[in-house]
Amino acid sequence: MTTASLSPTRRPLFGDFLTTVPWRRMGIQYEDNEAFFDVVEELDVLIDRDGEVLRSEIKGYIDACVRLSGTPDLTMSFYNPKIIENVSFHPSVRFKRWETESVISFIPPDGSFRLVDYTLGGSILPVFPLHTVTFNPPSEISRLNVRLECITESIESLHATMPLPPEVMDCTVVPNMGTVNYDRERKLLVWEVMEVEAGKTPSIKGALRLTPGCLPPRYRPILTLSFTIPRITVSGLRIKRLDVAGEDYKAFKGVKYITKTGKYQIRL
Repeated sequence: MTTASLSPTRRPLFGDFLTTVPWRRMGIQYEDNEAFFDVVEELDVLIDRDGEVLRSEIKGYIDACVRLSGTPDLTMSFYNPKIIENVSFHPSVRFKRWETESVISFIPPDGSFRLVDYTLGGSILPVFPLHTVTFNPPSEISRLNVRLECITESIESLHATMPLPPEVMDCTVVPNMGTVNYDRERKLLVWEVMEVEAGKTPSIKGALRLTPGCLPPRYRPILTLSFTIPRITVSGLRIKRLDVAGEDYKAFKGVKYITKTGKYQIRL
């Protein structure tokens, strides 16, 4: 959540809690009136070894941090409200206005809260793998090659983990960016890239050394990715405006967008 350093003061009245809005007390006062919203989408993706997308779902939510004096009445509108499906709103939201006008109208609680949850099918994958993993017993050397096609402007905090089969004794893998570490005891390959710039294709390739005389591994590796994409939502959802009514001050309003992974897996 976006946070701000604010100094709230309340009027010393016995009627602080006498309000028809149960989630908001009366008499709230701030020197600086501010409202921040984080629009976050998490991707759940499963891709099989042939590149077929078996599952792709977006779980989105809007978190709010509201520090506004009095009893403000807020209306949030979107450029593309039809994107939002399967919604679950905070109790403060007037659901009728959402149904008729596709706007989120509400008197907010004071402080931080979850305004809305939503889910929808994901049609665009920001990261798509191109890979080959070849096991060639009785040869002791097998090959690993993984490239990640990125279709967004930039990706941050890319973290990839790949448990290898028990038949793998060691591996020598080289990345074209970032760092690779292999834990021999856990047989876990870890690849980390701080930032992938637009137009770049991160990749790793190298050799896997198998136990002499072993059969082809029955277990195929699964690549699990985690990453964040700043400043966008993968669905394209964007807030158009936020109107504040019922009070005569001018509030500062801020919105932040981010896409990140939930469970993003590729069968190799």
